[in-house]
Amino acid sequence: MQVFEVLSEDKLNVGDEVTIEGIFVMERGVGYFVQSKAQRAEKASAVMVDYPGLEKHLLSTVPSYGGSAYSYCDDAIITGTLKTSPRSEFPIAIEGIHNFVIHMFGETMVAIS
Repeated sequence: MQVFEVLSEDKLNVGDEVTIEGIFVMERGVGYFVQSKAQRAEKASAVMVDYPGLEKHLLSTVPSYGGSAYSYCDDAIITGTLKTSPRSEFPIAIEGIHNFVIHMFGETMVAIS
């Protein structure tokens, strides 16, 4: 599903497993998915990735960008379970991640399997 489908789908509920395709953004230690790079700062239109130690894990497995507020801003796919967001700026979150790949530099990089 695209990010906009997750946010607008009436049939989805907390606890449902979903696979989301979109742009993964990591900003100051907080990871989330948006529909496009142009929306990277729009947290109200994003799905937060709730995974303890996510930034540390990613920095050890996937190259990041330097010199920006965004460590990552790349095409990605993630599978997990929808949950109520623990942060008020996000309408929903995903947890229980068991598949997360980031596409960058022409390669597919497994962030979490």
